[in-house]
Amino acid sequence: MQVAGIQSPVPLEELEGHLREEIEAQVKLGMSEAEAFEVAVRNIGPARGLKAEFNQAEGSAGWLEADKATQINRVLGLLWMVYCVGSFWKLTHGLGSGILSLDFQITPLFMVAVLMDLIYLRGLVASVLLMGGVRRERRFILFLAILDAVGGVVVLLIKPFQPLSFAFTILGFMSIWLLWPPQKPKLTTQ
Repeated sequence: MQVAGIQSPVPLEELEGHLREEIEAQVKLGMSEAEAFEVAVRNIGPARGLKAEFNQAEGSAGWLEADKATQINRVLGLLWMVYCVGSFWKLTHGLGSGILSLDFQITPLFMVAVLMDLIYLRGLVASVLLMGGVRRERRFILFLAILDAVGGVVVLLIKPFQPLSFAFTILGFMSIWLLWPPQKPKLTTQ
């Protein structure tokens, strides 16, 4: 079961209890212990199916019970999803208000806002996919993190002491640190 990925002691203990009960029931029906064990294992089912059932029963607690890279991807995906939803909503709301005003003009600033809105929308999709296990989306989240960190530093230089900007800038730098591709060691020939 551990090879199949069931690592937590609670499901393993529960599974062992079911296995013992099944063996005991088979022995009472007249089987030898060896035969009862084989029948009990067959009745409980394959390890992969059991892992899926335990993950489903664990709900959100099982969400983070994975390898370290998957945990990082899921947490970063969730954080960036929240960030992208908030940023997309704020920009879209601002764009909508600007378009409805009487003196609306398409300016370079308006075009940058539309571009950023599209980037946040793509970031929302990337973060959801990253939470779901699509590792290639790490690159787009890294791109977002770099944009956020650079933009956050600029905002904090213009308007210091902005707690929300500071928090998002820290999120950007932490994400860069976590997502930056590791350097491959150089091979030397001697």
